[in-house]
Amino acid sequence: MRIASKNCIESDLVNEFYLSNKYLTVKIKNSDIKGIYGSDNGKYIDWISFSDEFQRALYYPNSVHFGDKVSIILPLKPVLAISIKDKMKIQIKISFQKQIRIPVIEKILSTKEEYKLVKNKNEIKVLGDRKKISIIVENAKFEMKRSNDILSFDIIPNDIGSIIIYFLDQRPSLQEIENEYNGYLNYLSEFFNSENELINSLFIFSLHTAISNHKKGIENDFSALYAGPNYSLPARTYYRDSFWTAKALLPFEPSIVKDQIKALSIGIDEKGNAPSGIIFASKEEFELSKEFAISNPAIFEFQKKPQDWWSDHWDSPYYFVLLIYDYLRWTGDFEILDQEIQMKINKILSRFEESNWLFFKDEDVKDWSDNVVRSGFVTYDLALYAGALRTFSEVLNLKGDKLLADKYMSGYINIKDFLNSKMWIKDHFIDYKNDKTKKVEEHLNIDTAVTLLYQIPYLEDIFINKIKKELFTKNNNNQKFGDWGIMSVWPFYKYREDLKFKSAFPYRYHNGSDWPYWDGIIAKILLDKSDPDWMYPLLRSWKYSLSKGWYLPVEYYSPPFGRGGLLQAWSSVFTWAIVSGGFGIEPDINGNYSPKTPQWGRSSLKFRFRNEIIAIG
Repeated sequence: MRIASKNCIESDLVNEFYLSNKYLTVKIKNSDIKGIYGSDNGKYIDWISFSDEFQRALYYPNSVHFGDKVSIILPLKPVLAISIKDKMKIQIKISFQKQIRIPVIEKILSTKEEYKLVKNKNEIKVLGDRKKISIIVENAKFEMKRSNDILSFDIIPNDIGSIIIYFLDQRPSLQEIENEYNGYLNYLSEFFNSENELINSLFIFSLHTAISNHKKGIENDFSALYAGPNYSLPARTYYRDSFWTAKALLPFEPSIVKDQIKALSIGIDEKGNAPSGIIFASKEEFELSKEFAISNPAIFEFQKKPQDWWSDHWDSPYYFVLLIYDYLRWTGDFEILDQEIQMKINKILSRFEESNWLFFKDEDVKDWSDNVVRSGFVTYDLALYAGALRTFSEVLNLKGDKLLADKYMSGYINIKDFLNSKMWIKDHFIDYKNDKTKKVEEHLNIDTAVTLLYQIPYLEDIFINKIKKELFTKNNNNQKFGDWGIMSVWPFYKYREDLKFKSAFPYRYHNGSDWPYWDGIIAKILLDKSDPDWMYPLLRSWKYSLSKGWYLPVEYYSPPFGRGGLLQAWSSVFTWAIVSGGFGIEPDINGNYSPKTPQWGRSSLKFRFRNEIIAIG
């Protein structure tokens, strides 16, 4: 493996890679395409195979080049272009399939759409009732044979031939496709440059990950951020994932974040509750889900409203408030604070006013750590509540509502005092404690680092040093696998009966894996402080990923258990670490920020701020 350029990785074939734009997701395994999916309408193509064998490839954001023989390009439009240089046999298996997932019972309902084939010279139209694709062969002689759902093409190109697959009505030419795609690569490359090739590639592949998870509906009307390629069954968006993904997008594509706020707003109920995520589905799909919910109380508990994906998560409402605050800081667009959204924010923030701004989490798994039962006072959840109170207090002060601003600030101070007096031991915040069950998890959990983003710890430097000592594997000789990244907890969870599914195993998932999005958060914090250890959280997981052939930011990983999903949206947060922690571009609510020279030295940055394009360095 080598970093061929800031936007290209050259290597032997890797097991898995994704191309993704607003409308399509293309899964590549080794040298074959193993699925092409619409944003919300299921599968179009089951697989595409090539008769030639390839050994090495060039991997770019949204394209793969197998030697000089085959190139696969996904531009911004819903079209896929495959360029072929030599005589080759290509097979395409059509699969107009739509699946509906019923949660809790994990029932998958599949519908297969019938289609007809219409061939006209060099174009093959595949026409279903709802879906359609057009396959056009250009600059090549070819023969096509059909066997059930498999179309076999024998292609003899004139120099370089191409197969262009159109999925909607837009029909750009090959030249237009290539121009649009090259424009996208240039767009990704123009924002940041340094003399460190690893940081350059991390920035570009991270920003691409954030942008490529912005999806628009084909069947349904929505514009929202997915959590990754594996989150389209059902099509849905999450509060917490999109909050961290927005950190990467706000300096470059703030309009995506505005759409995301609108998408999430519908999930806030009259009490200020919010689900883990919001589902985008057709009326028929909602009705079908409703039927299952009526007949099964567990499904109803999971999905209290049709659009809910896992109702009543503790952290979701606060991420909604914090997302709006971040959007206001970057854009100055206060029009988004309409009467309805302000009412929802006030419901969220005042919910626990009568309990002295504190809440006691139920014995459930309803926050980011959704494979671990944490109950009672949970540092992470309370810190997010405190952050939401503090930040929206700033907004209200700017708007002239000093009375409400002061009330929310007093709530923030009360939670801050509680966390430092009741949830702090020696050098760190504990994970959680429940006085009713007598369970206290005193280990260090990386999610307590959110306290550092909202000025909560009294002893910040001591806390940061604890994180570096215990969670940085290069410093922790008590874990078994050497230097491999940043662990999410240390020591492991002690109440085994409260560990579910993947987290039941040490080093796995919430029980000790490296979650790169948390690495990016820690990197931002250390860069803010010019801490000499900034490079470890910024680059260690990317180095590890590259060494394993994971060329898109991953969800989580550990040596004994491997990785989670690729192209994981919130793992794009390294972009924020570079912009905010490195360059000091972190505006306050008044639009002020203090640029600085990054720790890695000479570099440049271009970003969008309140309708202006600003270049520094």
